[in-house]
Amino acid sequence: MLFLRSTSYDAVSHQLTVRFRSPSGSAWAAYEYRDVAPAVVARLEAAQPHAQHVLDTEIAPFHAVRRVGQTSWDAPRSRDSHVQAPGRAV
Repeated sequence: MLFLRSTSYDAVSHQLTVRFRSPSGSAWAAYEYRDVAPAVVARLEAAQPHAQHVLDTEIAPFHAVRRVGQTSWDAPRSRDSHVQAPGRAV
């Protein structure tokens, strides 16, 4: 299981980068979400320490995602149901 560690946002490209870490801190992963509106990022930042919920319900279901370093984007996870963010255990 990975936990949300940090986020960064490029307001020009509307790309959100989310970094996850393992409980021990020894493993990590980073994902980029495309076309995320500034208002959604503001809700994510204001939701600390519950930002994972905003990511799971307002970002992952509706925005294309790729792991940092990958060239291709994956389609949004789901538009109809609550889903887990990348790297999260089910």
